[in-house]
Amino acid sequence: MKILFITTHINIGGVTRYIYDISSRLVKNGTSCYVASSGGEFNDLFTKAGVSLIDCNMKTKFEFHPKLVFEVIKLTKFVKENNIDIIHAHTRVSQIIACMVSKITGKVFVSTCHGFFKHNKVFRKIFPCWGKKVIAISDAVKTHLIEDFKIKEEDVAVIYNGVDVQAYEHIIAEEQKNKMLKEFDFLSGPIVGTIGRLSPVKGYNYLLHAIKYIKKYIPEINMILIGDGPQKQYLMELAQQLGISENVFFLGSRMDVKKIYPVMDVYVLPSLQEGLGLSLIEAMASEKACVATNVGGISNIISNWEDGLLVDAADSLALADTIRKLIGDSFTRMALGKRARVKVKEKFDIKDTVINTLKFYEEVLNEKK
Repeated sequence: MKILFITTHINIGGVTRYIYDISSRLVKNGTSCYVASSGGEFNDLFTKAGVSLIDCNMKTKFEFHPKLVFEVIKLTKFVKENNIDIIHAHTRVSQIIACMVSKITGKVFVSTCHGFFKHNKVFRKIFPCWGKKVIAISDAVKTHLIEDFKIKEEDVAVIYNGVDVQAYEHIIAEEQKNKMLKEFDFLSGPIVGTIGRLSPVKGYNYLLHAIKYIKKYIPEINMILIGDGPQKQYLMELAQQLGISENVFFLGSRMDVKKIYPVMDVYVLPSLQEGLGLSLIEAMASEKACVATNVGGISNIISNWEDGLLVDAADSLALADTIRKLIGDSFTRMALGKRARVKVKEKFDIKDTVINTLKFYEEVLNEKK
């Protein structure tokens, strides 16, 4: 089987991680995988994994930009010459390209919906371009596709994102935490951590307000925020205004986030909207006690008070109270962390994601016949 993945870029982010995790493992199983994109920080990682890269100029916010015609021509030629079986798109721009290439070549086109989209946009209604079938990364995303975009239920398959659970075994040990704390020697006191793109939908402003509240009771509280994005300057200024800049550390984008989970006492995902939450799954695999907002697909991951804690979105006070209680209760933190890892093993192992994706491909190809 030959799969062509199409995405806007392969820089740090959930979509890139998703494509890499699946394509690199499919290659090991004998599937030929290609990724067409504008390139990015992960180029070498894909190449080392045996995934072939195709350079395309897709950097545009307008899905019908004239320059995309040249990429359609390029990929149409590639699909024909390499006898690609399935074209798999992951972003709006790549969906448009994949749809056109599919119509010209007659090859099957599918897509993955990684989150939530505005369904009242004119171009979305006229040119939905979801493909023959769609993968939804959570039950909430599936409902979104069916109710807001009127996609038939039988054309949507829920396949959860997963992580390599075994890869997190070594970071659970106490000595690993102590090792990393030496690197972060600027930190003292309890550590709240979060990882993600610094954009409004992630709700980090509410977390900063929560830290301000917690500081009244725990002056030595620390927060580390890993990631980059359009809200970075705003969030840094907000921390200054709230008088917590000495407690909040912006570490930027890092490739070694797996090593940083051990230093966290509590992991927090304060999103206002979330397709699933890969960083949350990683934190749970690392046996971290997690607090997350009850939005989107997060309820697919956390069962409240069983393997994590859920709070309402945009409620800084509830967020602060929950984090503060966890910081003061090491027994509950440990219990939640251990059950969280069990949950990830059972439900969010990358091996299952790959197996289910391969079955999805085979079903789509068999339907075509």
